[in-house]
Amino acid sequence: MQNTPTNPADGREIIDLGALLAMVWRGFAVILFFGAVGFGLALTYAKGLTTPLFAATAELVLETRDEKIVDIEQVLGRISTDEEAILTEVHILAGRELAAQVVDELELADDVEFNGESPQSGLADFLASLRSRGETGTLPDPEVLREHAIETLRARTEVRNVPGTYAFSIEVLSADPSKAAEIANSYAMIYLENQRAELFRATEQASDWLAVRVADLAADVARAETAVTSLKSEASFADEAHLQGLERRLLRLRETLIERRAALEAKQRQLDILQEPDRLAAGAQVLVVSGLDRDQALAQVRSERAELSAQTAAIETSVGDLQRQILLQTEALTRLDSAQRDLESSRLLYENFRDRLRETAVQQGIHQPDSRIIEYAVAQRFPVVPNLPYSLGVGAVVGALIGGALTIGWQISVSRIRSSGQVATLTGAPVLAQMSRLPKDLDDLKPGTPAGEELRNLRTSLLLRRETAQVILVASAESGDGKTTISAALAKSFAEVGRRTLLVDCDLRRRQASAKYGRRGIMGGFADVILGRTSLDQSVIRSSMEGVDLLQAGGSGYAAADVLSRGNVADVLTQARGRWDTIILDTPPILAVPDARLLAGHVDSLLLVVRWNRTRRRTLATCLDRLRQSGHGPDAIVMSRMGGRHGVRGPYRQTIRRYAVA
Repeated sequence: MQNTPTNPADGREIIDLGALLAMVWRGFAVILFFGAVGFGLALTYAKGLTTPLFAATAELVLETRDEKIVDIEQVLGRISTDEEAILTEVHILAGRELAAQVVDELELADDVEFNGESPQSGLADFLASLRSRGETGTLPDPEVLREHAIETLRARTEVRNVPGTYAFSIEVLSADPSKAAEIANSYAMIYLENQRAELFRATEQASDWLAVRVADLAADVARAETAVTSLKSEASFADEAHLQGLERRLLRLRETLIERRAALEAKQRQLDILQEPDRLAAGAQVLVVSGLDRDQALAQVRSERAELSAQTAAIETSVGDLQRQILLQTEALTRLDSAQRDLESSRLLYENFRDRLRETAVQQGIHQPDSRIIEYAVAQRFPVVPNLPYSLGVGAVVGALIGGALTIGWQISVSRIRSSGQVATLTGAPVLAQMSRLPKDLDDLKPGTPAGEELRNLRTSLLLRRETAQVILVASAESGDGKTTISAALAKSFAEVGRRTLLVDCDLRRRQASAKYGRRGIMGGFADVILGRTSLDQSVIRSSMEGVDLLQAGGSGYAAADVLSRGNVADVLTQARGRWDTIILDTPPILAVPDARLLAGHVDSLLLVVRWNRTRRRTLATCLDRLRQSGHGPDAIVMSRMGGRHGVRGPYRQTIRRYAVA
């Protein structure tokens, strides 16, 4: 039997198309049988369980031309032609509201094809109708029938936008081709009528709103005009020229006031001179100039001063009155200007909305929908559901695929090692242990755990089977079978019973045991000892496992097969036999490199690891052939990772749990 080959370097499976085709050919009868079963089931479903449905399609297009008599886009919006608007219209066409209108228009709630009252629409609808009737046999509620008709119609209706265009197609399925065409055309016409009604409603609503707004604005204009007239008729009102004259008069009065105040100050200085004794000389001079005596001069100056003071006070009063008058006139002009601006603004708004109202009034009664029908639905001669050729083809292909998958899966399954009996038959060697998945940390292999007890069973079997088996080689056909972990766990198990144990990493390429249980920076190893570069005593170190010594693989740059072919391999192992009770050799995969076969002649027992449900029978047979070609065969078999990730199951595992040492 052909199997999927593996990559010798890492054990990964490589797809072999030839092997797969061979599996398919061997299972051709099974594949043909399942294909025929699928074909029969599809035929039964198409002919016996499905009611033929006919399709009818109506097509509409969204108008992009502007044919309005007047432009009122700012009052009444039209449908946009961008992508979002088109998708919105598709959603409206496929929506529940439009479907409900079609159901009511055509009275589909009374149609047994849509209301679920008849099994004519298929097995699923028949079962649904049975559930809707209930156990009492009462007549269904009319509203329930209507809802069922709506949902059925929506399920049988498909609305699509033709890519790159403004066109829509409405496809309806029905058992009656004429009914399908009638429903599709009703969809299109009701949709157009809804658009027309919506435009009329929106126009009417806009007209009512504009009428109210125009009336309000007319009232605002009237109030503004009244305010302007009132301000102009006020008694205190004057125009801009009069206000400028008042300002010039105020300026002249202020200049006169300044002069009078200067003359008044001069008279006050004369009066001070005449009244003060220490200024008598100056006063005498005044008397001489005026020709009056002192008393006469004093009286005259006082009289002139009083007159100037009265004039100054009168001028100041006039200035204050004039300032107040100017302020009042300025405020009146400001209010008038504000009122006139308000009037102008209200008049502009009023005229704008009045024009919009006239446009809306003209537009009423001439509305056209935003879409039009470009192709009415017609009855078709042939059903689209079921598509008999398609259904039969799919049924046959699916059946054949299932048969092929089952055939390949079965052949792959039986080609893998799944029992100890298969291994014993193929190898002729006893199966000493069936190991479940070992933990990453070997310290978890404690007494009482299933994995720990399985390992102790393996150790006991090796000790009882051949007490002279001092050097044990652990190998496997492929990588990834758990060989290195079992080697280390077995070495740890021997050390736990007081045996001096040496674990030798013979994998001079990947050095997995050295990486997991050794130390970095150590000079010397198995290859160096064989080549005589170091001694065995210098190279052996203490591993990370308690009681286990480790001989690491050694330095890089060696040709592994050439190193192991040297005759002093036997000398190295002879030295090791004198120092350790048990020596375990961890070797590379047998099918990958010849290292294990070169070492097989120097050991007492060859332990072959076979991974459960992964190692193929052909792979194991090839491995045995290579071992026999070198004159050696496996002395015992260990099955690893039994039961997959969860370990061994069944009575065997229960026995281990029941009798494990706590």
